Amino acid sequence: MNQHSAVITPTNMRVRKAWRVTVRGYDHSAVFHAATAAKARMQAWNSLSDVTSGVRIVDVVARRHPFEDHLLPPRDPVIDQLTAEELHCLLHSYGADYGDPVKAGYRDYYYAERTNPFMVGLTEKGLMSPMSGDVYGEGMTYFVLTDAGRHAVRSVIPLYRGDPLPEAAQPALAAEPSTAAPAEEATHSPS
Repeated sequence: MNQHSAVITPTNMRVRKAWRVTVRGYDHSAVFHAATAAKARMQAWNSLSDVTSGVRIVDVVARRHPFEDHLLPPRDPVIDQLTAEELHCLLHSYGADYGDPVKAGYRDYYYAERTNPFMVGLTEKGLMSPMSGDVYGEGMTYFVLTDAGRHAVRSVIPLYRGDPLPEAAQPALAAEPSTAAPAEEATHSPS
């Protein structure tokens, strides 16, 4: 066995599995990330255009391609110190709050008021850093992920599309008191 024939994965890392998918009758292949070969095959089959609608699922073959696996760190303990809002802001700043988690990481910033309590909290925890000066408006700035923030968010992004987003261990911050009538009172009409 040569040095490039095996992939060694640290046991504490989360692995987003890669599959090399081919379609019978076509010369090219593509890599899909999925938990199983069957899910990778379905992703490939669903991505085919109408021109190739004659392709049957049995024509799609998926084989493990561990050299293109994505290794993600285990849950960072700092995540358990975040409120739900802070976790949402952290995920959003990394582009990991919706869509395909494989594409997360295309951004590393969050645009907000310099005094935004969630961003200030993330800054105090060393996960975000505000840019100096105002940007595009008085009191507004970009908060940029630090290396610690990038590691923390990578530790909780879902492995695959459809996996649930993580939940915060801390309760959400109390909302401002509402001036509207409680829903129970608002739905009853006087007799």
